[in-house]
Amino acid sequence: MRESRTSGSVGASGGSTAPGATRLDKMATDSEGWRPARSLLSVRHVAKILGVCRATVYKLCDRGELPHFRILNAIRVDLEEVKALLRRWRR
Repeated sequence: MRESRTSGSVGASGGSTAPGATRLDKMATDSEGWRPARSLLSVRHVAKILGVCRATVYKLCDRGELPHFRILNAIRVDLEEVKALLRRWRR
């Protein structure tokens, strides 16, 4: 697996006990700090979270604003990068 340019953002809130927490925040890490593969999102999922089209997500990746991984021909974005992008956009 080869790492590529990166950037990020986040999405929908769900019913959780912590104020301001989202369903996406519930994804845990193991004892070594690795997140499960399910925290890697497809371009389609990132676009849905951000409320933009897939072409916009590809542009964000190409410009280096959204850190991502390229796994063979697939682009995957870490959930934490999506959250970080949303925090930057909020300012």
